Amino acid sequence: MLLSELLNELSDIAVKNNISPPFVVGGLPRDKVFGFASNVKDIDITTGDKGSFELAILSSKTWTDASFRSYDDGHSSLDFKNIRLDFSNNFILPGIEDELIKLGIEEPTLLQKEMFSRDFTVNTLLQPVDLKQDPFDITGLGISDIKEKKLRTPVNPEFTIGYDPRRILRAIKLSIKYDLEILDDVKEAMLKYRGAIGELPVGHIKKQVNQMLRMDTEKTINMLMEFKLLPIIPISKLMVLEATKNRMIQSVLDNMRF
Repeated sequence: MLLSELLNELSDIAVKNNISPPFVVGGLPRDKVFGFASNVKDIDITTGDKGSFELAILSSKTWTDASFRSYDDGHSSLDFKNIRLDFSNNFILPGIEDELIKLGIEEPTLLQKEMFSRDFTVNTLLQPVDLKQDPFDITGLGISDIKEKKLRTPVNPEFTIGYDPRRILRAIKLSIKYDLEILDDVKEAMLKYRGAIGELPVGHIKKQVNQMLRMDTEKTINMLMEFKLLPIIPISKLMVLEATKNRMIQSVLDNMRF
């Protein structure tokens, strides 16, 4: 089944069951605005409310050949042969209402709360599931940041980065992949909260770093040094191999100490 057909059926399921209209969020609309032919295989879906989970359940009953899974964090997925639909858990950062008031948004919708709770503005774009309409920018910053190649958080970076240290690795990965400039206040938050990365699962850290190394070894190692992460992250065999090939092994060893 084509992605467009899959998403159209998803929309029909929502309409028939009085569920809020679903949107594609994250990678697919982001890459469209970047002008890239997206090879995203995980399609993120949100309704902006708890209807996301109901839609996932009903979809699993419609597509019985797909593998359904529900996760501890509240999101769920449907796996087809060559694509996955990830249904949002509609995560909202604790205290996001106060942050939005600072931005002049006094009565935010659930969808606004969810989008401003996301990691970076480039990942907040929404697109109707028929994919015929262009992505739209609920934060007012995502599209301009993509065009200007800037990486910023939707709200105060200390609030956003401090809540989840995985966002530090994600910032570096996005910067490498899309050649984005990380804004100074985001850099400051990344440096401040970098120690929390040591509390993440080792497998997750190695996977993210290895993906970065395959994109651009030199830039990855330089950024890990810039954000003083080499003493914190577990060094993988791939990093040693790539650092040796790129004659950066001494720099890596020198930066293994605070």
